[in-house]
Amino acid sequence: MSREYQATVASFPYALPEGMAFPAGPPPNPDGGKALYQTGYGAMQAYTYAEKAWVCVALAEHATDPRGALAALRAVEQIDAVPEFALHRIDPEGGWQAVLAKAKLGDYADLGAVYAGACPA
Repeated sequence: MSREYQATVASFPYALPEGMAFPAGPPPNPDGGKALYQTGYGAMQAYTYAEKAWVCVALAEHATDPRGALAALRAVEQIDAVPEFALHRIDPEGGWQAVLAKAKLGDYADLGAVYAGACPA
């Protein structure tokens, strides 16, 4: 998984928010032990990190810089549209898209709830 993550980071097609960089490696196995991962999981970790980075920008800026927050949400949508990332996202009901649509209209409550505690204060 680490090699796949590193390869994805090295050729990542989108910029991260200003001042941010990808972590040196993917997050550790949540169970703490060794694990087998399917192909694509390492890449998914890079896309997930980038998505979270842009969501955190949108949440931080929506009250003071609505245009900056909207630009961050558009970056999230770009990342979400990458087929390799979308392939691994499980959202058959479109709940995530509904959360983003509400945020784009100025209602950040659901987005804030999804990312509660995940963004720096």
